[in-house]
Amino acid sequence: TSDVYKRQTGPYALPSEGTAPRTWQSGQELLLERNEHHWRRFAEPGCWNFAAIRLLFRDRAAAPAELFAHRVDWYYEPDCELLLQRRPELAEHYRPFVYDHPAQGVLGMLWNCERSPLDRQEVRVALGRLFDRAAMVQVYRGKAVPAVALAKPSVAEYPHDLTPLPFDPAQARAALRDAGFDPAAGTALRLQVLAPVGDPQIHQVLALFGAACRAAGVDVKLRELEFPAFVAQKASGAWDGVLAVRGLRPWGDPFDFVHSRGADNDGHWRDAAADRLAEAVRGTVDPVLRGRALRALHERVHEAQPLALLVHPQVAILFEKHIEGAV
Repeated sequence: TSDVYKRQTGPYALPSEGTAPRTWQSGQELLLERNEHHWRRFAEPGCWNFAAIRLLFRDRAAAPAELFAHRVDWYYEPDCELLLQRRPELAEHYRPFVYDHPAQGVLGMLWNCERSPLDRQEVRVALGRLFDRAAMVQVYRGKAVPAVALAKPSVAEYPHDLTPLPFDPAQARAALRDAGFDPAAGTALRLQVLAPVGDPQIHQVLALFGAACRAAGVDVKLRELEFPAFVAQKASGAWDGVLAVRGLRPWGDPFDFVHSRGADNDGHWRDAAADRLAEAVRGTVDPVLRGRALRALHERVHEAQPLALLVHPQVAILFEKHIEGAV
């Protein structure tokens, strides 16, 4: 089985070829054993030093049972402190840990710019006033900050002087009426919004948006779907908005999200100015020129609102106390 490991370059390997034993159960668990041939083990002695990692795949509703039975070492829980208050016995084994990482994404509402009237900037801007970011930060128990750009707030090019559109359902209603959508005249704007089921924070943010839509006279249908159905419905294009966390590129380039040929431009936004700026970012190695182009690109996206950027959430987990020195 050593040949199996030599052909796999990651820090952990799945020995499922040839005579190697099968270490996974579909839909249940996956055991990844340490790959002794991983190059970083030689370049950085001491890293990736777990003997193996077992991943458990559980329905979100059933997952707490694994934690309460002390069968997991790492447990995703956005409100760690509240859970420890409710189950104080967990504190004997677990500590809360809140962190960020370069690819941690941005929660936002992506608009389908191929569908009318989301192809109109004034409509997207009006809808952008239906997001109460202060309330969303509270949903994340303070473990999030308002977002204005597809970038990490810590990078030099982040446009900190830009401010999110203010939460104002009355002004949104007036702007939509000016755009031709007036519920009093029987021409209310109708939207279908998708979100993946299972994340309690996204569920609450979706509920906040639904309440704001009702206040603004927008007829919105909110659909929370299991992930396979969510992916299929998103691929169909039969939606107006998708609420989800979009992961960022670690190198800080939003090209894939905002360029008309971007690999992850799922809203099909097409804007000549954004295309030129995104190409300029990739077309120079000069850090000053690249920074200027990035900043201008962020400003253009903020102006046009092809997606309503909401908050930068952090990762919150319960981590087993006996694991030391983990980075």
